[in-house]
Amino acid sequence: MKARFKEWLISLNEIAMNELGIDEMLTHLDDELNIINGNECEQEILNNLIQIFKNSEYH
Repeated sequence: MKARFKEWLISLNEIAMNELGIDEMLTHLDDELNIINGNECEQEILNNLIQIFKNSEYH
């Protein structure tokens, strides 16, 4: 699921996402998209993105 999430993040083609580094963001997740580390702000952003991803047709 993590690989599909990465593809989805890339497809968003967001400047902010690219500047933050998609691979860096993915280091905070396990293969099932559970957050395994990160500060409060990173976790909040990831939670929001994961929810949008899970509700998308990409999932």
